[in-house]
Amino acid sequence: MKYVTLDTGLNGAMILYRDAKPVDGLVFEKMGRGINLPPIIEKLNKWKPEIIYIEGIPTMPHQGVKQTATQWFVFGQCETIAELYSPKQEIIPAIRWASFTKKLSINPSNPSKVIAQELVEKFYPSFIENFRLRKYRGVRKVHDGIADCLCINMYIARDNFLDFLTP
Repeated sequence: MKYVTLDTGLNGAMILYRDAKPVDGLVFEKMGRGINLPPIIEKLNKWKPEIIYIEGIPTMPHQGVKQTATQWFVFGQCETIAELYSPKQEIIPAIRWASFTKKLSINPSNPSKVIAQELVEKFYPSFIENFRLRKYRGVRKVHDGIADCLCINMYIARDNFLDFLTP
């Protein structure tokens, strides 16, 4: 089965999976108030996924109007593209996959972005090499959108990770 996880946002990304294993990925580029759609369309046209899982992000308390508008604009772009290039779409709320990945972490009190970095290093070390950013405090971290997409996949394919759940 071929599917895509899509992390919405200006710093978003998407990854293609075949049988729950990551095959290819794309980091989004900013364009105007949203994201550059032609590279996304080109990849989805090439990949032809059976389903696209889209990260659904809630509005946050004390979040500014401009940030909320931008967030929902990009979400709308992603959802529209998903409907055009896949016969099926499913929205995965961010809290759902973040809650699951906390159970996989050795330090669940960390923020979800830190947990995502920890888990992709553990479960997808060879795939993430092409998506590392410049060094930050001596560590070459993985692009946040890619890390989030991989964590969304951990939630989708959660049966494969049950042995790693912390008590």
